[in-house]
Amino acid sequence: MGEMLRIHQVARRFSVTNRTVRRWIAEGKIIAAPTPGGSYRIPADQKVLCNLRIKNGICVKCKQCRFCD
Repeated sequence: MGEMLRIHQVARRFSVTNRTVRRWIAEGKIIAAPTPGGSYRIPADQKVLCNLRIKNGICVKCKQCRFCD
């Protein structure tokens, strides 16, 4: 398994709140593994994470995302 991100790391990458990331998890927009302490770990290599950054067909973070076809 690749790099696993914490909720606050995903929030920082997308300039959203931790609450928004938790909502994305609850809505099934991103895949997350629950931890024994009640938090989550999110695989960094999810294509879905990139898709959350797409605006007008361009990844707003990298301008040419390595996860997009």
